[in-house]
Amino acid sequence: MKIIVGLGNPGVQYEETPHNLGFVVLNQLASDASVNWNFQECFALVAKVKSKKIGLLLAKPHTFMNCSGQAVKSLLSKYRVTLDNLVVVCDDLALPFGSIRIKANGGHGGHNGLRSVINCIESQEFTRVRLGIDPEFEVVNASSYVLSPIGKDYSQRVKQMVLNGKKAVESVCDRGVQQAMNSFN
Repeated sequence: MKIIVGLGNPGVQYEETPHNLGFVVLNQLASDASVNWNFQECFALVAKVKSKKIGLLLAKPHTFMNCSGQAVKSLLSKYRVTLDNLVVVCDDLALPFGSIRIKANGGHGGHNGLRSVINCIESQEFTRVRLGIDPEFEVVNASSYVLSPIGKDYSQRVKQMVLNGKKAVESVCDRGVQQAMNSFN
């Protein structure tokens, strides 16, 4: 089994913000697999999906972004999943808007959700699918930007990025991290 965690913040006020794109990609995976977010456990909404090769546990932490690691640690422990079977999907302000990057491990890069995951599981050795949110304009206040609704002029690019993010997660799960990186990076 692989655990796929989408980072975001619970609540309708955050639904259309850049910081919630991890949730949006997981919603797309669940929708395409015709499964519902039907139960909550380990501080997260979860849905079980069967991919081509392996079972997936989709998880959207409901601890808010800065405490996402609590849910990840709890899920890893409950399901006895190793870090090589953990994939975290999140936004990344250091990447151009709409781009996708897969990374096999590494630091948090200033992302508080990733920082929380790394601190709670005491490791950086997990796969990330990063969704670029850096717009063509200067971001003066990063916190305000990531928690504000995405402009309508970006809606088509967001839809494409979500579809590409979903494909990237599927590629990691079905073909492995290295081949997925070769395809998407």
